[in-house]
Amino acid sequence: LHLKTISTLVILTLFPLFHGAYHGHAANDDGRKIYYTLLRGTINNNLADDFEGVLKEAEKANAKVLILEIDTFGGRLDAAVRIKDKLVDTKINTIAFVNKKAISAGALISLATKHIVMAPGSTIGAATPVNLTYWKEKPTSEKVISYFMKEMKSTAEAGGHPGNIAAAMVDPDLQIAGVVEKGKLLTLTTKEAIRLKVAEYEVQDLAELYHKFQLEGLAIENRPIPWTEKVAELMPDQKTVFNPTLIWFLLGLALIFLEFVVPGVILVFFGIGAWAVAVTTYFGLAASSQSQLLLFAVASILLLVVLRKWIKGKFYGHVGDVQDLTKNIDEFTGQSVVVLQDVIPNKMEGAVEFKGARWRAVSDEHIKKSEIAIITGVDGITLNVRKKEEG
Repeated sequence: LHLKTISTLVILTLFPLFHGAYHGHAANDDGRKIYYTLLRGTINNNLADDFEGVLKEAEKANAKVLILEIDTFGGRLDAAVRIKDKLVDTKINTIAFVNKKAISAGALISLATKHIVMAPGSTIGAATPVNLTYWKEKPTSEKVISYFMKEMKSTAEAGGHPGNIAAAMVDPDLQIAGVVEKGKLLTLTTKEAIRLKVAEYEVQDLAELYHKFQLEGLAIENRPIPWTEKVAELMPDQKTVFNPTLIWFLLGLALIFLEFVVPGVILVFFGIGAWAVAVTTYFGLAASSQSQLLLFAVASILLLVVLRKWIKGKFYGHVGDVQDLTKNIDEFTGQSVVVLQDVIPNKMEGAVEFKGARWRAVSDEHIKKSEIAIITGVDGITLNVRKKEEG
């Protein structure tokens, strides 16, 4: 036989062996891995992105099980729903290990898994959505509560958990005999969750979890919190940092402070406008950023148009709006004024009356109340004066 023919026969003979060996190795690894990740702290979209990456990797590896260790008071509803949707849709077996707490959004994520276990002394429930403000948590609209209640119930039922128990974690109007009274929000301890078939086991740690589900000996792929989440844990809570009420309040404070630095009777009205928005967001009357910006613009400009001339005349003298005082010193210099409040050297507490308005005044000499003084100069909104010489 020719060399080419022999080579072809050898390849055709050995190929099935190599092919079978390759797939035999893959079959040995197939479904032999445990994927583990930790959901701790505030549930947000960064955490949801990270979880989706872990789940995608686990699905690609055809993992036997994905374990989520959960310890959270909750967080963003949209982020929790993203995680829930992925858990409901995945073909991988999923286990939620509630270690300490699965509150609000954490309860939804736990119920989306196929199995729930809890560490001793843990809790799950209290899932009524709230609007976060700097000062307090406020209940959200009935529409959102109704949606989230159905979301919790359907998610629980899809995972084989009792739907009525899940619904009672959201709606305080639900009453379940022997479980929760009307008007109370349902939160379960570890033992209560097991008794009501929400959780299956009480486990001390992951080792006991592996034993309960006969997972000993499987390779474990640990997916810890990425560095971005660790940095986020060191940052202030997002409900404080990104709270619109706080942001508008601080903006108003800054604008009013700038008014004193750069006087012009303009920025103060924008500061008050920002505070008006802060009040409306606190009471939940301006939820969207567009409505907040519109209110800020309208309130600020309206206050500016209506009150600026009056306030400027009241505190800074009746001077034309477009007039620059520093260019009209001659109009002031040499004019007589009546001292309304003692003018004391090195103090900014003095006041005089000029052209029917109250002005701040400074001097190198002590001029008493009711005495007559002479203007020697103008420094912004402050008059420099001296005592009028007698005779």
